[in-house]
Amino acid sequence: MKYCLLLVVFVCAFQNSTAQSDKKTDTLQFLRYGTFLNGGIDLHHANFAKFNDIAFCCPDNFSDKQSQLGFGMAIGGLLEFPLSSVNPNWFWDIRLGMQFHSGTLTQQHETIFNNNLSGNQGVKGAFDYSISSKVAGAFVSLMPSYHLTYRLSAHAGLQSSYLFYSSYNQSENVVSPSNAYFYNDSTGKLSKQRNSSSGDIPGLHSFQLSGIAGLSYEIAGNLNGSTLITPEVFYTIGITQLSGALKDDGSWRRSGFYAGISLKYSPTPTVFAENKCPECYIANLEANDCLPELICKDDQQLKLNAITKKCECISTVTYAEIDSVIGKFSNGEVKKFPELEITVQQFRKTIMKPILPYLFYFSSASDISDVYSFIDPTLRDQYKIEKTVERLKSKPLALYNDILNIVGKRLTENPDAILTIAGYHDGVESNGKDIAADRTLIVKKYLQDTWKIPDERIVIFSGDLPSNPATINGSTTDEKARQENRRVELSSNNPAIFAPISTIDIDREVAPESISYFSTVKSPYKLTGGYFEVKQSADGKNSQLYIKKENFADAVPIRFDISWKNISAVPLSQGDIYYDFVVSNAKGVIPRSATTLNLKVKQVTPEEKERAGKPDKFSQIYDIILYDINSTGLTPANNAMIEEVKKNITANSKVRVIGFTDNIGTKEYNQQLAQKRAEGIASLLPKESVVEVRGEGISNQYSNESPEGRNYNRAVRIIIETDNRK
Repeated sequence: MKYCLLLVVFVCAFQNSTAQSDKKTDTLQFLRYGTFLNGGIDLHHANFAKFNDIAFCCPDNFSDKQSQLGFGMAIGGLLEFPLSSVNPNWFWDIRLGMQFHSGTLTQQHETIFNNNLSGNQGVKGAFDYSISSKVAGAFVSLMPSYHLTYRLSAHAGLQSSYLFYSSYNQSENVVSPSNAYFYNDSTGKLSKQRNSSSGDIPGLHSFQLSGIAGLSYEIAGNLNGSTLITPEVFYTIGITQLSGALKDDGSWRRSGFYAGISLKYSPTPTVFAENKCPECYIANLEANDCLPELICKDDQQLKLNAITKKCECISTVTYAEIDSVIGKFSNGEVKKFPELEITVQQFRKTIMKPILPYLFYFSSASDISDVYSFIDPTLRDQYKIEKTVERLKSKPLALYNDILNIVGKRLTENPDAILTIAGYHDGVESNGKDIAADRTLIVKKYLQDTWKIPDERIVIFSGDLPSNPATINGSTTDEKARQENRRVELSSNNPAIFAPISTIDIDREVAPESISYFSTVKSPYKLTGGYFEVKQSADGKNSQLYIKKENFADAVPIRFDISWKNISAVPLSQGDIYYDFVVSNAKGVIPRSATTLNLKVKQVTPEEKERAGKPDKFSQIYDIILYDINSTGLTPANNAMIEEVKKNITANSKVRVIGFTDNIGTKEYNQQLAQKRAEGIASLLPKESVVEVRGEGISNQYSNESPEGRNYNRAVRIIIETDNRK
């Protein structure tokens, strides 16, 4: 009890010594509270031989000059506030918590073991006498403290504790030699241990008083210093004895070195002199705060302009929107949303797909390659060429692969037509003539078995190389030349058998010819990127169409342009055109309002214009093939095609002629060859209608690795656009 009174007197005396009544400071600004955890080494200063009334053989004391070690830890809460309102550098550090301590006192004695495994011969040896102890209790510490700097503080005071738990364990244990034992007179037995006892520490002084001193260093746990992480070290020195039941009024006190950490919170943010205030803020150490260089409005933020290096009030509004959409028409007219609407004029496009009348073979093979399509004879009447045409978008050579069935179908539709089948070999194949003959017979058999073409309507013959063999650098033995010479040629007296197949597609012309989206982005934080994507919503059987996507990094374009002439994805349905505008800054994706400037789409079909009696625009595309390698000459079939083309050219027509080649030869050579082919065709057409003649060079529309692909790539395309609206 006297120690508690001593603690109260200490507090009052120190408080009065620092109290003054001059200029006062708001103590709330320096209030801190939190929790702590520390642990360390206990130092036991023991100068006694044994506990009273506890058996022990020897009179020697534990040495007070050599500290015995143990372990101690404490956990609890703390409160800090100024000692006075005048000088906030002096403050109280008050702690309340739980503590746990343990330690072992040991001393060693030498002796003669008379009773041992060697008989009654005395054996010199040693044994340890040890007392291990544990205590736990609640404590309160009162420490007047001083801020040496704005981070570093010194503490010194008193700590009072109440021990509500104690235990000890005492024993004497033989250390050496291994054959030495204690002899128990009462039992007559040998043992390595004697005088063992345990229980509560005898004569425990439950109330303990210690001196305490230490240092702590505050580290800001957040930007403004309201949360403080504080490493700390303390030394305690015991004032009271741990026990009053020590032989000959011995002494036993406990001291210790401890290190730990406390986590503190300050209701008023703390500014350290060593800390730098944020940009555009000035440290006010007297007020323990950072003061802004400028006073900004509620919707503004004080920031440093990276260019001018001056502090400015910047809007904190975060905003990312498309503000307007503008369309520009070909006649110079400009419209703005919501008056802007997308109109898509649809025009028919007739594409004349040529039929390559050759079947190609692997070396020494006479069977028809599985490149070509076969049908079951029982399904002959259900076969439709239109079904093959539907596969062209996914399989460009679908018509060619189906050549036998197309020829068979047309022969049944033209009963007067005679088919000639001519087989050839590459000039290198062994038994080439026999192979060539077998090739013609197998083709004939398929047409007869599947399409029931009478024998008298099929003429066959075979030979060596084709009458106009493929050559490369004047040789027919080049591998690609051999591939093209291993073939069966089909021909007929009726042009309808190999006439181009007409397919109908739709061209689209979009008005306005371009649209521009204008954006506004405001963000007090650095932008980290995003994207702008234009799409057309699904409509009926048409799925969503992705039109254009533009990604950006930290700079957001103020304008996003779409020119329909420069992109392939034009609106296909009447679904609205809408957009996704996603912008991110350092805080994440900037939210957008629900408002989207959707553009309505109107599709004007050819049927609508026909019903209204309006003149329209349409186009026709012809591919002229059957060019020999490195050749610009036309076959009779091609001349007939040119005459058909001329019939479709009117005064309102514009004709473009484009030449192509396969990949045999250099890029420069093929460019010239393609140009010559285009010029040769253009010279046969009405000059006043031809608006473009060019050589495209090597074509990759079809694979140049196959002979059929190369034959289709050696072509001239004629595009006729007739606009009757003028």
